[in-house]
Amino acid sequence: MHGLPLSRGARDKRMAYMESVTFDALIVGGGITGAGVAREASLAGLKVALLEAKDFASGTSSRSTKLFHGGLRYLERAEFLLVREGGREREGMQRLAPHLVHPLPFLLPIYRNMKYGKFAMGTAVWLYDKLAQVDPGEQRVVLSEEEVLRLEPQINPEGLTGGVLYHEYLTDDARCVVTVLRAAEELGAVSLNYAPVEGLLYEDGRVCGVRTQDLESGHSIEVRAKVVINATGPWIEDVMQMDRGTTAAKGQRQTNSARDTDRDGAAESRILHSRGVHIAFSRTRLPVRHAFAIQTPDGRLLFIIPRDDRTYVGTTDEPYQGNLYHPDILERDVEYLLDLVNGVFPGLRVEPSDIIGQWSGVRPLVYEPGKASKDVSRRDQIWVSPSGLVTIAGGKLTAWRKMAEEVMDTVYENAALADRLGGISAWMTERAKTLSPVAPLPGGLSIPPKGMDDWIKEESARLYALAGVSAEDGAMLARRYGDEAERVALYSGSAEACRIDPAVPLLRGELRYLVEREMAVHLADVVVRRTGLGWFGGGDAVRSLFQIADEMAALCGWSAQETQAEIEDCWRESYWLDRNLYKSEALST
Repeated sequence: MHGLPLSRGARDKRMAYMESVTFDALIVGGGITGAGVAREASLAGLKVALLEAKDFASGTSSRSTKLFHGGLRYLERAEFLLVREGGREREGMQRLAPHLVHPLPFLLPIYRNMKYGKFAMGTAVWLYDKLAQVDPGEQRVVLSEEEVLRLEPQINPEGLTGGVLYHEYLTDDARCVVTVLRAAEELGAVSLNYAPVEGLLYEDGRVCGVRTQDLESGHSIEVRAKVVINATGPWIEDVMQMDRGTTAAKGQRQTNSARDTDRDGAAESRILHSRGVHIAFSRTRLPVRHAFAIQTPDGRLLFIIPRDDRTYVGTTDEPYQGNLYHPDILERDVEYLLDLVNGVFPGLRVEPSDIIGQWSGVRPLVYEPGKASKDVSRRDQIWVSPSGLVTIAGGKLTAWRKMAEEVMDTVYENAALADRLGGISAWMTERAKTLSPVAPLPGGLSIPPKGMDDWIKEESARLYALAGVSAEDGAMLARRYGDEAERVALYSGSAEACRIDPAVPLLRGELRYLVEREMAVHLADVVVRRTGLGWFGGGDAVRSLFQIADEMAALCGWSAQETQAEIEDCWRESYWLDRNLYKSEALST
């Protein structure tokens, strides 16, 4: 155990530790897949390191629709195992981290002109519930037209034939990543953000580590490991191109099943990048009582999801070849989403000026020739190159734990990799498989899997008595940090258990906690990913940014110029500049 805090101030010590140790497994990529693999390998007693080029969860894993779901639309493609796996993993997250997974009733309205009618959708959701083993209290209910209108009076009644009520689970994707990563750290793993890989190291033709640079200090080191795992999502091919072993076997036959050993390298692109855009509104402007899943004319599902005092809408789905870290948001994306929303709620007449937040992300799908991005399977695939580089592609947020299990199974079943590890302890691997689905994540140790609303009320009252935290802030802390909320509330003493800005849910002591215990290095790490203010904070977050930046500058020792640069970067990462969502003059006020 290294004993180093996940702190901005411990970066140099973490680099020195990484340079001094030969790890069993080195994971490249700090999204949900990489974090999950780090936890899984650590549960098996392996010595683990993880490197992320930017911030943890800064790619796909913070830009999803923020749902743990079984994948209702996968039934159309008869991907029954994927639905079953997703449903079970979704349910399992309630045991691991109840504070990060919230059951949410979804309404699926049925109109005459839709591809699937009430009987077909009712049957599909019934099968979905069976495959996902949904609790009786959350199983689907088929509704008449009148019942749908009673539940949502503002819905368009024209052509409405009824609906189906079922459940999905809402999550905070970026917080989920940090929480899983912290679980790995508690088991002995060591991780570092803002440390891009510059090249791979080899020994006797086998990958044995990487060269990386700490972007904060400029210092470069070599990190050595017996097994290197590429879990970089949209960037997996960049890492594969570094691997000289993948091109050595070019032209040999490729297998297509998951967990196969790759024999032909990367002769052609294996990944289809699909861009998805989401937009957010004040809930007073888009006042839905339920979440919605709506069949669209182009054969997808549109989601309209309430989240506290916001409602967000998504997503688009089209092939993308631009900037992977900051995929753009086009006017046609917004028009497409608004047209769908106004078709369902014609009386609301939401407009571009009503949007208070927006984000765009890239899904790394495993390429399937001849298929549109919306039809490509979300199942993951795993390859091992001739040099021993393990790469995982595809997959989805809901299946993060199962994907991690599959990666480690691939390592254990590959004779060359197992030999590099010095043999595999069957007892330790079985221990990992036993603990993986049940060992609580940080913040989830003492929370009941069901009844979160009651627990949050009790915890909020307790935090008020302990630290004078308001009921609203107590509930916010309980949802973000689970049973660690007290630690966060009292992190710098009760004097700092107050908001930096009264209009924004971020406590002064909480900011210090994020810098010193969750490796928040830059302003955007806090605003965009650790708290979600960049997507959902709206005008209040924009107006408070200078105040938050000044507080963080005091913690991090930034100069006035550095602080201004942090503000500008945060504006860009929050998508506040795209489409002139907020006036750029505010950057200099």
